Amino acid sequence: MRALVLKAFKREGTTKATGKPYESFFIAIALPFTDVDFGSYKETGFGVNYAELPMEPSLLPKFSFMNGKPAYMDLATTEKILFGELKTVVVDAKVASSETKAA
Repeated sequence: MRALVLKAFKREGTTKATGKPYESFFIAIALPFTDVDFGSYKETGFGVNYAELPMEPSLLPKFSFMNGKPAYMDLATTEKILFGELKTVVVDAKVASSETKAA
């Protein structure tokens, strides 16, 4: 999947329930803005939204070149069970060969 990657990052802390430390790794990708209408709540507009996808921890250094600039990247994903839920996880990332729009 080709995506405009906004950032790659690690979250860490301690769980409230058990006090055990945790760390999680994510990338944020840009998505086209879409209007939402839930009856009592509406959101309309233009531009982009973003989504966070979990990623393999070993990938974080691959994003060090970004230095405050987003980049189009080709992302390889797989489905994994995380915290009891099936999630799409990024398992590889490469700079896109050309700066074409994400599909």
